[in-house]
Amino acid sequence: MHCADLLILLAAAPYQPAAFPFAALFHHLCALGCHSLTAQYMVITPAAVPRVLGFRPEAGQGDLSLRNLWMLETTHRLAVFTRTWNKSMSRWLRRLAFQRCPAQPLLATFAFSAWWHGLRPGQVFGFLCWAVMVEADYCIHPFLSAWATSQGVKLFYHGTTSVFTQLIVAYIAVAVETESFSMLCLFWTSCNGILPLSYGLALLLLLAKKPRQN
Repeated sequence: MHCADLLILLAAAPYQPAAFPFAALFHHLCALGCHSLTAQYMVITPAAVPRVLGFRPEAGQGDLSLRNLWMLETTHRLAVFTRTWNKSMSRWLRRLAFQRCPAQPLLATFAFSAWWHGLRPGQVFGFLCWAVMVEADYCIHPFLSAWATSQGVKLFYHGTTSVFTQLIVAYIAVAVETESFSMLCLFWTSCNGILPLSYGLALLLLLAKKPRQN
């Protein structure tokens, strides 16, 4: 079976709950390989990237080391995953969008990234969902880590949130690859969105709790 045949067979897999882990793993491995090739290309031919957009060759750019791979696969923080996933692109987006936006820089950065990738329905939803999940990550983990006092609770907290992080990353990766609005609607209505929805609700609850504490 050719890779193209496998892609066709896996296209509808994320919308079946039983097949979602396999499709997510496939998308995850493909994205990991594409990131490695892209990062190497950026180092080999930096002159091909328009400098007016803010690209500059930096030390360690394109280095997908074993340490970075281990961090990507084991981190319990989605924010850490996001910063480690593509360091050269993260630095560029930070300079170009995040540091220059006076209001809601995180949302603006991911919105710009969605525009940069093509603004297809899955890309718009995927990157905006990614922004909300990172914002939730910043609020949820300080709250949970304050409750994780004993060693056993800390291990449970890190292990559980590591799994949650990888599942959310898989959800976002599959969403970004969804090109048609009809398939995206099927993805929305599947049970795969329970965890991202839970993170979103937790973010709303924690944001509502902050003014009362202040």
